[in-house]
Amino acid sequence: LFLFLFLLSTALCFAPTAVQPAATAALPQDVLLRQEADRVVGLPGQPPVKFRHYAGYVTVDETRGRALFYWFFEATKKPEEKPLLLWLNGGKTSMHDIQSNTGICCLIVFSFLMNSTSPSPSV
Repeated sequence: LFLFLFLLSTALCFAPTAVQPAATAALPQDVLLRQEADRVVGLPGQPPVKFRHYAGYVTVDETRGRALFYWFFEATKKPEEKPLLLWLNGGKTSMHDIQSNTGICCLIVFSFLMNSTSPSPSV
C-alpha cells in the first residue's frame, strides 16, 4: 500500500517548464521536495522528452536494509487523469523489459538499425 501511495503521489509532482504541471496543491511541501529529489532530469544520451520520470528506492524492510528500486514514467498526455499501473518484475530482465515489453524506452546501441529477423547480426 505504501508503494502504491508513494508512486501515486509521485505522479502529482510539479514539472519542469517543458511539461504541463499536474495538480499539486493538495500535497505537503515535504512530499513535493522528496518527489523532486527523485526526478530524473536527464540521462547520458537521452534526447529531450515531453514527460517526467523518477527513479529511486522504496524501503520495504528498514531493519534489514531492504529496498525496491523503482523507475516511474508519468503519462505523456493528461497524467493527472490517468490511472497508475504498478508493474512488478525482477531478475536479470527487469531493465530489458522497460525497453521492450511494456516500457516507454527504446535503447539504440548502434547508430544504425539492425535487422531483428536476421539469424545473425553479421548477416
